This record gives sequence, C-alpha cells and structure tokens, in this order.
Amino acid sequence: RVYHNLRAADGSWSGARQADGNGSIAKVAAATTPNGDLHVATLLSGRMFHNIRHADGSWTGAVQVDGNGAIGDVAVAGGPRGELHLVTLLNGRVYHNLRAADGSWGGARMSDGHGGIIGVAASTTPDGGLHQATLTP
Repeated sequence: RVYHNLRAADGSWSGARQADGNGSIAKVAAATTPNGDLHVATLLSGRMFHNIRHADGSWTGAVQVDGNGAIGDVAVAGGPRGELHLVTLLNGRVYHNLRAADGSWGGARMSDGHGGIIGVAASTTPDGGLHQATLTP
C-alpha cells in the first residue's frame, strides 16, 4: 500500500494516510508540478499506474498508463510547464513517456537501449530538459 504524508512549509505534518491500496505495489515514485499537483507512479505486477493528488487534497485514483507486464523500475520528474516525465525500466532498457500539462500521454519510447540497466532516476531542468540517470551492475 502507498501512504501519503504532507509536510507543510511551517514544519507541521498532515499525518500518513493511505493513498493507494491496489495490492502488492513493488515500486513507487512521486514528483510535483508547478500547479501543486503531486503525481504518484506505482508499479504493480509489472504494470504502471498514475495517480494525482491535486493541490486541493483530492485524488484522481490510480489509472493504468502502461500495461507491459514486465516493467521493473520507475522514476518521475515534474517539468516547469506542468508536464510529467515517466521513466520506466523494461528488460534492461529505459523508456520515457511524457504526460503533457493537458493530461495527454505521448506514449513510451526507448530513451536508452544499451541493456543491462537495473535502476533509473530522473530530474528536470528549469528550461524543460530532463536528466535521466541509470544504474548498471
């Protein structure tokens, strides 16, 4: 299960509350966008799900965004124009899927096909670029 806890700017905590109870979630990654939305990506049985906590505290609910069935890791990064970068690891290769600020998805495309990759991380730049870091044994 995935829990969410918000630390306010004044240092107080909201308290951990369950945000996703969809079963045996293997991985979780989260990033915010400039409008205050929190994007949470979860990996369940090799499938990728996306859930949004809006700035008003409401949740959209987890929606499957990649049903490949063999995804092994996930990273997300929120961009300066409200876009979300979803980076997934599949059979040692890295795929990137861009969610535009309007909610549309671009579709997963291979961004690193070297193989043998076992972990991924991502971060955006102020001009909208994306840093993608990979881990190999």
